[in-house]
Amino acid sequence: MKPADLFGRRRRRFLRRALFLFLCAFSPAPFSGADGRYTVEGIQFIPPAYYVGDRVELRAVVRASSGAQVLAPKQFPRVEWGEFHEASIVPRDGFIEIHIFFTAYQTGDKTVPNLVCGDVVLQGLNVSVRSLTEGAPQEPAPPHGNLLLPSTRLIIALAAGLLIVLPLAGLAGFVWLRPWLNKVIAYYRQRRPYRKLKKDLALLRGRAGEADSRQFYISFLDALKRYMNRHVRANCLAFTTRELEAVFRASFEDSRDGRGFLDIFRFGDEVKFGGRECSREKRLQDLGLASAILWRLENSKSAAKKDPRHADL
Repeated sequence: MKPADLFGRRRRRFLRRALFLFLCAFSPAPFSGADGRYTVEGIQFIPPAYYVGDRVELRAVVRASSGAQVLAPKQFPRVEWGEFHEASIVPRDGFIEIHIFFTAYQTGDKTVPNLVCGDVVLQGLNVSVRSLTEGAPQEPAPPHGNLLLPSTRLIIALAAGLLIVLPLAGLAGFVWLRPWLNKVIAYYRQRRPYRKLKKDLALLRGRAGEADSRQFYISFLDALKRYMNRHVRANCLAFTTRELEAVFRASFEDSRDGRGFLDIFRFGDEVKFGGRECSREKRLQDLGLASAILWRLENSKSAAKKDPRHADL
């Protein structure tokens, strides 16, 4: 046998003997069987301090004669204070360990019934089950406040901040945007007659080849007069072509635009009252001329509003 193996065996034997002596020193006094074939050298509980619901190991160290059988209990007795689970036999060098596992459900000192382990009977054992409330105040604790979900205070603070900030931001934005909004609304209202006129001219352009000449020019000239109503702030629908001549002369910066606009009305009068016929090309030509003249008129109005030097034009 190698020296290393011999040293290992001696070391393990020394450790087992030291464990046996420790168990005997801190366990209840040993007791022997009635027939003297075994001796219970010590009893140990693991963990030493245990509480209700803990799984505890009861470990008994037994020295038995060669003729005595040490077996794990096949059936555990029923106890009111707890429950036995399982048991096992662990042979050691010179003695035998009996491991029994149980759980206690009641506090206090409890008596363990006799546990038959083959020829060995463990008797006179007591367990001391401790309570977690030992040493605690007997008065019940005061009730706690309402539990809050995580980040509840942060959410409440953010919501309160938004309720304060949003109205102020909306008011500031309204004050800042109000002049711009007024300009947009004024521009939209100012351009409304021109948009209506463009829509009417587009409809007439689509019907240029369908309606008779008289009906076409009645609708055409009425659309132009309705537009001029807003431009000159007068009821142009009641004016004759001769009366409109003075209006056109004052409204158009370019005299050629005024004469062109007046020529459309004069030709329309010939169609309405003189029964003159005109071709589709002539109708489209007058529509195009009116659209160009009115486009320049709208642009001149916009330029006059942007440049104060043109305000009196």
